[in-house]
Amino acid sequence: MDFIHAHGTGTRLNDRAEAEIIQSLFPANVAVSSTKGATGHTLGASGAMGAIFCLMALHHQIVPPCVGLQNSAYSLNLIRQAQNASVQIAICFSFGFGGQNAVLAFARPTVTQAKIERSKFLSLFGESYEA
Repeated sequence: MDFIHAHGTGTRLNDRAEAEIIQSLFPANVAVSSTKGATGHTLGASGAMGAIFCLMALHHQIVPPCVGLQNSAYSLNLIRQAQNASVQIAICFSFGFGGQNAVLAFARPTVTQAKIERSKFLSLFGESYEA
């Protein structure tokens, strides 16, 4: 586990619960960020935005910062400015109104997996592909 995109509601109750989950399940050094300070709360789209940030971190190998974070009451590896990182696995927490909760896990494919998937994709279009 290399990066957690926290839901980061900014409320004491929800942030405490999320921090406790992260601290109890994941290594202390896992990078944690929430991007709501940069994007604002996008309501129903916040889960999709978090997923996009996870995919971008996997692709670009850069962990986004918690924009606007000054102090934290939690012992998490909170990212305060964008940084290069070796991100192989990213998790996105999404906690919605009325208890609609989801967690998505994303992994960077290996080179072999990527070649196989590209081959399968191209074969759908009748193109040949040499691995």
